[in-house]
Amino acid sequence: MLDVLSGFLVVITVIAVGFVVGRQQLLGPNAVYALNMFVFWLATPALLVNFLATADLADVFGENLAVVVLSSVLAGAVGFFGAHFLARRDVPDSLVTLLACSYCNGSNLGVPLVTHVLGDPTASLPVIIFQTAVYGPAVVLMLDVSTRRRRRREDGPCCGSSFPTVGRSVAVASPV
Repeated sequence: MLDVLSGFLVVITVIAVGFVVGRQQLLGPNAVYALNMFVFWLATPALLVNFLATADLADVFGENLAVVVLSSVLAGAVGFFGAHFLARRDVPDSLVTLLACSYCNGSNLGVPLVTHVLGDPTASLPVIIFQTAVYGPAVVLMLDVSTRRRRRREDGPCCGSSFPTVGRSVAVASPV
């Protein structure tokens, strides 16, 4: 338990230092945005590729991945059906609830905590791979389709195929 708490302490310390540096603009007025883009689009994917290159693929795509998929889908289904049928929300709102119930922060919190507690950063790879390569893009696609249907009902039929736009939205949603 002490390892988990010390892992969180490391993450909280990094966040606090980043907050102070950003608030004081020690690296310039646009540094926060530039650093966020660097971490999201370059550093984190490169780190994950590095972890994946040294990982045992049987561990990454084995039982852990099955648990991640099953738990994410079940938690998401509970959130979606609860929002849609109990709270009477429309499909796009219910899809956002699905993500809120089932999408975890496997990269920014998962990697440092798993590394600190287990000593092996590759244990967080099944979550990250599933969420960024399959789950997130699939939900973005469903959101895009459901909002297009709603707009089509409100505005009338639209022209042409929406596949290029849908494909572009899914490709942009995931940096991996």
